[in-house]
Amino acid sequence: MYLKDTTSLPKLIVTIPVMNEEGYIESCLESIRKQSFTNYHIIACVNQPDHWWNDPEKRVVCENNERTLSFLKNLENPYVEVIDKSSPGKGFLLGDKGVGHARNILFQRAINIADDNDLVMSLDADTVFNEGYFQSIVDLFQKNYDIVAHSNPYYHNPAENEDIKGLYCDMKYICAYMCLIYGV
Repeated sequence: MYLKDTTSLPKLIVTIPVMNEEGYIESCLESIRKQSFTNYHIIACVNQPDHWWNDPEKRVVCENNERTLSFLKNLENPYVEVIDKSSPGKGFLLGDKGVGHARNILFQRAINIADDNDLVMSLDADTVFNEGYFQSIVDLFQKNYDIVAHSNPYYHNPAENEDIKGLYCDMKYICAYMCLIYGV
C-alpha cells in the first residue's frame, strides 16, 4: 500500500491509548494543538479492565480514568474523538490485554474513517514533542511514497529524575514506540 497522491496533504489520524494519564494528557494535547501541520484527527481510547472497579488497589486508576474521560469529553473539540473503554460495564474483559487491546480498538476505528491518502499514527498519552513533529512525519511519507510504515523516536519523560529528563533515543529510559500505518 503506497501513498497514492503525493501532491495533496493527507490527514494524520492520531490514536492515543489512555490509562491513568490524567496528569499528562493535557500536555500531550497541547503539544498536538501547537503543531504546524494542522490536518489531523485525534482518537483517544480511555481504557482499563472492567474488573478493576471492584479491586480496591486499582480503584485509583479507575477514578483517574473517569476524570480523564470527563476532561476529554468536555473539550468540545471536533478534532478529538473519545472511545470509552473504562466506565463501569465498558472496560476490557479478563482476556483482553491492556494497551495492546486499546491500540487495536484505536487502529480499527482509524481504518474505518481513513481515506486512501491518510496516515495513521499512534502516540502515548504522556508524550510531548516539538511543533514540527507532525509535518516531519508527513514530509517523510510524501518524499518516500512507497513506504507503508515507519517507527520514529520521540520524547518520553518517564520520571522526574533530572539526570534523564529530555533524553532522546536512550532505550533504557525512552519509549521509542511510534508506529505509522498507511490508512486502508
